[in-house]
Amino acid sequence: MKPVSMSEQMLYNTVRLESLDGSCGTGFFFNFNLDNKIVPVLITNKHVVNYNQNETMKFLLHLTNNDEASQENFEVTFSTNWLFHPTQDVCFCFVNPLFEEVKKLTGKRVYYVATDETLIYSEEKLKSLSSLEPVVMVGYPNGQVQTVPRRCRMDNCCRNLSRIPIFDILGCFNLPNWESCPDTFGIMPIPVGDQHGFTVCAFD
Repeated sequence: MKPVSMSEQMLYNTVRLESLDGSCGTGFFFNFNLDNKIVPVLITNKHVVNYNQNETMKFLLHLTNNDEASQENFEVTFSTNWLFHPTQDVCFCFVNPLFEEVKKLTGKRVYYVATDETLIYSEEKLKSLSSLEPVVMVGYPNGQVQTVPRRCRMDNCCRNLSRIPIFDILGCFNLPNWESCPDTFGIMPIPVGDQHGFTVCAFD
């Protein structure tokens, strides 16, 4: 599978993170451009790594198949150095040592899609936003992950994805009772839209 639409690419932008005490969260691949050199990192929140700059974490990663995304996942426990923002609940780690460890253990490379600084809105762009904008949140809320393989039930679609992040298109994250919004957990059909808002895949 080669991710084409924005929604497909987001499947490979997120990483499920789990600390050794069982707490979970989401990490996002991001490319910094420093002196015309791409530096890939994984960004998450400080609370996900228990406010510990040396926290050992479990990383759920996608592997490659002939340089394309495969259906194969690999979970690795790895100790790394998390660099903390001085004031915000944000941190990151450099991913190349992690990727090298996965390559040593599996003989395969990690498949990922990183975002970059071009997607960060300027102050001018932020001021142009209306008071109501569509928002899509992607990740592993409360550590949830789709563990049962799902085949798309739309015509002419043969995707079969498992252990994918949850797409929340209903704004369910602010509800006090998670069970009141079953779509967030993938119990009901999950429509996955492309960058134009069209549904490209629907799992049941």
